[in-house]
Amino acid sequence: GAIPPLVQLLRDGSAGDKETAAYALGNLSAGSDELSQSIAQAGAIPPLVQLLRDGSAEGKESAAACLFNMASIAKLRETIQAHGYTRDQLEKMC
Repeated sequence: GAIPPLVQLLRDGSAGDKETAAYALGNLSAGSDELSQSIAQAGAIPPLVQLLRDGSAEGKESAAACLFNMASIAKLRETIQAHGYTRDQLEKMC
């Protein structure tokens, strides 16, 4: 699958790689609880939160969109909230 390499880019890639990976993961997570859970299981939440805090404007927007999509699942929403972001906050950022 595409998810593990995208999460790896999100962790270790260049700034542009991180933006692209977050954008792709956001598209994958849109409307798919199964893919959202797979993205979370691959370890994407911490690097998405990091990109949301420290990335470029485009990177922040893509990270917020992906996290917003993932936060539609209660368990993931709790994990994302533990990192300091509510679904309402994320919606305003994407």
